[in-house]
Amino acid sequence: MPEKVRAFGWDAVGVNGHDAAALHGAVAGRPGGRPFMVVGKTVKGRGVSFMEHVPIWHYRSPSKEEYAKALAELAEVSS
Repeated sequence: MPEKVRAFGWDAVGVNGHDAAALHGAVAGRPGGRPFMVVGKTVKGRGVSFMEHVPIWHYRSPSKEEYAKALAELAEVSS
């Protein structure tokens, strides 16, 4: 994707969209002067077993039980 953006005269970089340091580095190190785009490569629903790669979670809200399970799984990943 970054190469398509560059074809229109923009500066562009692709980074791991789950890595805050990589995102910061992409923006902080930019020289400026031209339009710029950061393309974050991500996994939809990352960190929640029943949500990863499942498109329905773009528009469906979790039940109270699903919400609790998702929070528990995310807490495991962040610790």
